[in-house]
Amino acid sequence: MTPRQRILVVERLAWLRESIGEVLIKGGYLPCLAASKRDALRQATRCRPAAVLVGAALEDGTGGQVITELCRLEIYAPVVGLSGREDTTALFHNAGVVAIVKKPFTSAELLAAVRAALEIPKIKP
Repeated sequence: MTPRQRILVVERLAWLRESIGEVLIKGGYLPCLAASKRDALRQATRCRPAAVLVGAALEDGTGGQVITELCRLEIYAPVVGLSGREDTTALFHNAGVVAIVKKPFTSAELLAAVRAALEIPKIKP
């Protein structure tokens, strides 16, 4: 039996963060949940995620800032952006996300994005 992969979920809305966590568990993953940039960096250091799901706006920063800090900490994992706004697409692409899942999304769409992200090899930028 292979170990379940850890997925870091960084989302400021508690109900959405928890829902995503439940979807990931049902999909066979181990979610690590974070509400803020600071919490995301702490969780990432602890859980060493195979992939990251990050919202555009956080209580103490942006999803792009989380991505920059993860690289600074040498945590290289594919990142999927979560957004309900069109204007965040450029922000996410400039930050190096591998995919964007538009809110509202289905469980199937989320899991498909995670699976696709996990197929990308971890390469230092």
